[in-house]
Amino acid sequence: MEEVAVRCLVIPLKGLLMLVPNTTVAEVTDFVEPMPLPNAPEWFRGMLPWRGRNIPMVDMLSVTGQGKDTQQAKRLVVFNTMNGNAELPFVAISAHGIPRLVEVKGEMVQPVDEDEQDEATGISCRVLLADRKVAIPDIDALERLLSQLSIKVG
Repeated sequence: MEEVAVRCLVIPLKGLLMLVPNTTVAEVTDFVEPMPLPNAPEWFRGMLPWRGRNIPMVDMLSVTGQGKDTQQAKRLVVFNTMNGNAELPFVAISAHGIPRLVEVKGEMVQPVDEDEQDEATGISCRVLLADRKVAIPDIDALERLLSQLSIKVG
């Protein structure tokens, strides 16, 4: 039986590589500065104009407890949220480099020791991909955080 390969993107952040299935990504585009909202938490960067809508942008480093993202981003990665919430179908993060497409097969991914796992908000788990530690984001957690702020796509 042939092993299935999953097309994924490796998204570079400052000090963190994220791995996401390609199907969760709506678009990778040039960075645009978001419009901040008053009294928003540090992890919420603001609303971002995208395809005639305003969508929320999250600072993944801040959400995961790794500090505020102060490095100049190069790209935006827009994710599809997966819960069918019509008020919040997309969420964006910034990337510090160009995300790259990889085909991931089972033998390429190894578990990380349990003591290296953490309970960081926004991270589902960490794995080794070809000997590099990558984080798999928890898009559902980001959606819940944004819903708690009553953020909606406009």
